[in-house]
Amino acid sequence: MIKRMLVVLALFVSVNAYSSGIANSYYVTAVRADQSGKGWIQFSSTLNASSTGLPSCGSTQRNKLAFDANTDGGKAILSIALAALSTKKRIWASGTNTCSVYGTIESYSWGSIKD
Repeated sequence: MIKRMLVVLALFVSVNAYSSGIANSYYVTAVRADQSGKGWIQFSSTLNASSTGLPSCGSTQRNKLAFDANTDGGKAILSIALAALSTKKRIWASGTNTCSVYGTIESYSWGSIKD
């Protein structure tokens, strides 16, 4: 039992060590979707850094987060982004600390419409 608790604790501690970009109540200024199903969201401001900074893979695209609409999660992300863009509402979102969708844009982890 103690081993399981230590593993869970280690997972929580290690997650906080990663860098990620944060869109803290930003407007969506553009949404791109490619034929491949991959796309990105462009925000009105540069992503804020988590406590440990931004990932180096997205250093040239600091105001975008990428998604893959071929997945259920990616479809939900696209829906949130288009709703926020069309209604001029703001988004709170965070990246994954990886650039798995596009090599130069941090991938989208989670988010929600703010207002």
